[in-house]
Amino acid sequence: MRVSILRCVFTARQFVLACGFVGFALLASPANAALISLSDISVDLPASNNSIGSGGIILLDGDTDPSHEYTDSGNVGWGTYTDPTFTVDLGGVYNLSDLSIWNLARFISLIDIPDSGSVQVSTNGGASYGAITTLSGWAVPTSVDNYESNFALTGVAGAATATHLKINVVNDDNDDYAWMFLSEIQVNGELVPEPSTFLLAALGLGFCGRRRRR
Repeated sequence: MRVSILRCVFTARQFVLACGFVGFALLASPANAALISLSDISVDLPASNNSIGSGGIILLDGDTDPSHEYTDSGNVGWGTYTDPTFTVDLGGVYNLSDLSIWNLARFISLIDIPDSGSVQVSTNGGASYGAITTLSGWAVPTSVDNYESNFALTGVAGAATATHLKINVVNDDNDDYAWMFLSEIQVNGELVPEPSTFLLAALGLGFCGRRRRR
């Protein structure tokens, strides 16, 4: 009986130590920014706006084909002087690095390009959002129809532990182009370890310290 109890205690210690090593390994492993597999994208468009496609979910289908036509189901379109807001569910907690927005250029008449925009970050599952950050440096189309504007997110309030984004796209030009289209939204970042990972590391550290004192 005594042997069985000692064996159980030893096994429990081994388990705690193993958990600690797992936690340390996860925390020490190199983290590299990568394309996030987004959970959902919704778009806030006025009811009177004739959007192309079906809602905003199509903006995360991975299709950035330069040969997009404005009628393709992979696009979301809206009339000028309408400033839609896109809400992005990251599907987890991420340390964000950058954001890419793909939109159609002026390859046919009556299609415009964004003049400005902004982003807000939520760290609490979309319950509230931080300060508005202007997205500056929109790409000017050259020889491609579907082109990318890339924006750094490092330093944006909440970007280190983000769960959701709100992206506002603005067209304020007083011109003859009546429509604007987006085809894809992409976000890059690193997955933030869950609290349980830190707990595992703490257990291992505490066990190692106790063994040294003995």
